[in-house]
Amino acid sequence: MATKVIKLVGFWVSSFVFRVEWALKLKGVEFEYIEEDIFNKTNRLLELNPILKKVPAFVHDQKVIAESFVILEYIHRRDLGFSRGKVPFTYLGVPIFNGRPRKSHLQSLADKVRSKLEGWFGKLLSMAGHVQLVKSVVQFMLLHSFSVYKWPFSLICLLKKWTRNFIWTSSCNVKKLMTVSWDQVCCPKEEGGLGVRNFDDLNIVTLYKCAWNMISTDTPWSSHFKNRFTIYAYKLMEAAWTSIWSKGEQKERAEKETIEALEKIEEQLNGNKYFGGDDKIRYLDIAIG
Repeated sequence: MATKVIKLVGFWVSSFVFRVEWALKLKGVEFEYIEEDIFNKTNRLLELNPILKKVPAFVHDQKVIAESFVILEYIHRRDLGFSRGKVPFTYLGVPIFNGRPRKSHLQSLADKVRSKLEGWFGKLLSMAGHVQLVKSVVQFMLLHSFSVYKWPFSLICLLKKWTRNFIWTSSCNVKKLMTVSWDQVCCPKEEGGLGVRNFDDLNIVTLYKCAWNMISTDTPWSSHFKNRFTIYAYKLMEAAWTSIWSKGEQKERAEKETIEALEKIEEQLNGNKYFGGDDKIRYLDIAIG
């Protein structure tokens, strides 16, 4: 079976394809990746997945599997000629590791942001140009990682410091005393701000979106998640929803309850059946990614 050619049909920005690629790379399985334009579907995709007509489409030993979580289960249970992978490793610019995110895990991503800021000849640009670069490049560099991990507070503070200095002085290392607070800078333009997104809020919002997708869909994994952790999943759903529409103290309380519910679920997952890797990568690690 190990000699059979494995093919993965995917779309470059699909998170469903990402998790299958992660699983194959973690298992050390060689495969052929075939790029598919989902906005202009070819006959190949329609033949492989005629019902859903979506990616990913996984082909092995003349078998075609379409659902990403079913593919993960297949990869885990079948002998695909893999060798056990090791963590940490980096995939699509995101570090994959075991345990909670620490500064050492994500420092390389923060350093890339700093290098990008230092590489721009900011002195040749107006402040409006600085703001546009931060909004269109820097924050999008972090978006995928923000949707996977809750970044340590110390790194968030560094990102704020470098970005703030770059906007006002064109340099990450030069500080300028300003009478306008950073919170005001992060307000929408209609409210007197510059429209820059606060890194704290951006990180929390992307994580909430991930959590909401897990608890509001009927995919095989989300169903297993809700059935196994009914109490904590309900608390997570209620707190996450409340944090979206509420304000002030109620919003802060809901955010705290959301984090507590996630921590409880994480405790329940300890010792659970793992997907692979020397440091026990579990299904949840792959699924959230």
